[in-house]
Amino acid sequence: MDFRVLDQMVVVFLAQGSVSEGDWIMTASNRINVDKAILILMLVVRSFLSSAFANEADNSYRPNDDFLKQDPYKKSKARVDLIGVKNDHELKIVQSSINDILRFIRLFGLSNKNLDGSIILENTRKHPAFLMLTTERGRRELDIDPASSRIEQKVYNWAVESDRQLSVDVLLIHQPLWRGPTETPSERIYRFKFVKNQCEATWCLNEVKRIE
Repeated sequence: MDFRVLDQMVVVFLAQGSVSEGDWIMTASNRINVDKAILILMLVVRSFLSSAFANEADNSYRPNDDFLKQDPYKKSKARVDLIGVKNDHELKIVQSSINDILRFIRLFGLSNKNLDGSIILENTRKHPAFLMLTTERGRRELDIDPASSRIEQKVYNWAVESDRQLSVDVLLIHQPLWRGPTETPSERIYRFKFVKNQCEATWCLNEVKRIE
């Protein structure tokens, strides 16, 4: 949109100082107040339209997802939706973090039982990869354990807050090995916030919010 047209409208409104005979003639003070009100209104409209067009530009961005077709974790990357990524700079941050994030998420899809039903680890939270990919706060806020047979079904709604912090929503489906034939897998959606260079891995979990 050409905002010069809107600017010209402001000028025209401010330039209209005459009134026809028989009309109510405002005092100079009232006229100034009306002019100010008109100017403020026009500026508000312009700000609103600028924001609307900026959002439209953001929504039109189509990120290049070629990196999601590459190893490692190609199967998990097929479940990644880049919705929320608004520009190439954010895409670069997501791309740099994706392997650590998927490595963390995939920990939940493991089973902690052998085929004979015996337990593999008494405390899966002590798994070296889990400790490496989480901060103390992240472990404290997380209400599910690694190796709990929860498979990532969708990874989406990216929100890049800075070069060192981002969040993403993850849909996990519980699929235990011994699920009954009529049992429906339970679902959970989490919003995971990851930070950079605050643990052994480059990117690690720092905050958790359960969406549903």
